[in-house]
Amino acid sequence: MIQNKDKKKGSFAHKNDIPELDGQAGWEGSIFFRGSPGQYYLWTIHPAGGIDGCDRFAAIGMPIIIN
Repeated sequence: MIQNKDKKKGSFAHKNDIPELDGQAGWEGSIFFRGSPGQYYLWTIHPAGGIDGCDRFAAIGMPIIIN
């Protein structure tokens, strides 16, 4: 969970009904970026279940451009 340093409060809140997810539950919030101009990726990594005792992960990369 990303924390807001000034307010010591999480940037995301769990919602029981998100219209963009066809009413499914999920997390809703915002992310702010500050950095040198360039192209970056925001990666999310999730457990994806294991096969024969081995852990597996799934990832989604979202491109971020800072002008």
